[in-house]
Amino acid sequence: MPVPSYSPLTNDPPVTPPNPQPSYLTLVSPKSTIFVLKGEQVTFKVESNAASVTMTIPSDKPIIRQMIKIGTTFTYTYTFSSTDFYYAQWIDSASSYSGLKQITFRTDTGLTASVDYAVLKRTRDYYSGMQPSLIWTSPTSTPFLAPATEEYNCLAFAIGIQNRWIAGNRNGGPEKDLKTVVDYMQGKGYTLCGTIENPDYSDTPKIIYYENYHFAKVVAWYNNGTPKTIHYKMGEDELIKAEGYNVFSKEFQVEHYSGAFPSYGKPVLCFK
Repeated sequence: MPVPSYSPLTNDPPVTPPNPQPSYLTLVSPKSTIFVLKGEQVTFKVESNAASVTMTIPSDKPIIRQMIKIGTTFTYTYTFSSTDFYYAQWIDSASSYSGLKQITFRTDTGLTASVDYAVLKRTRDYYSGMQPSLIWTSPTSTPFLAPATEEYNCLAFAIGIQNRWIAGNRNGGPEKDLKTVVDYMQGKGYTLCGTIENPDYSDTPKIIYYENYHFAKVVAWYNNGTPKTIHYKMGEDELIKAEGYNVFSKEFQVEHYSGAFPSYGKPVLCFK
């Protein structure tokens, strides 16, 4: 009996090639906006099945670095500098504020991811000198809310303005004496809590005024009406969050500065 013929071209089922794994790029750390000190090192990490990933730090001439690959993990440790601070703050012109910048990650297949960053203007000792309770544990866990800018100051922020500086002889701001401050705030529609001699901090105030000409906005209160959390603009520096309201020193020591450097001091007025 003849053996039946066999043709693999017609008798075998068709072979389906395996589907290639889709390309991916996942930001591992840091995942959210970072605020870093000048001179601080940050290790960036992404996951990807790409052959290579580059990291780009914006600057006058963008800084491009090849990330180190181990399996599907890519890392690169970058040290931020004064150059990074000035570029991030004043890229548009000498007087124009540009806000947060982005570090971008790109695979060889064209996928991208990014993280926002800001470089802090001062040193850690300076910030903790102004507000001794101010601490942070990592670039993603800080009390900073927005980068440094000269566009607005503490009073402007407290009354809801972020495009001009209001103080003393600038844009009609009040002088330092308490009566002038009260008149100015009342002219803006605020009411004094208590009196000049006896301010009432349990009257759910919205704005606190401090002895060395500083204003802070209250954003949360305890059940008894006293301020729980404040946000404040530190002069030309960052927008900052603080727990409590009597949080500032009166003066502190600064490196390369002879004598004591003034801070904001104690609260002396409050408004709602």
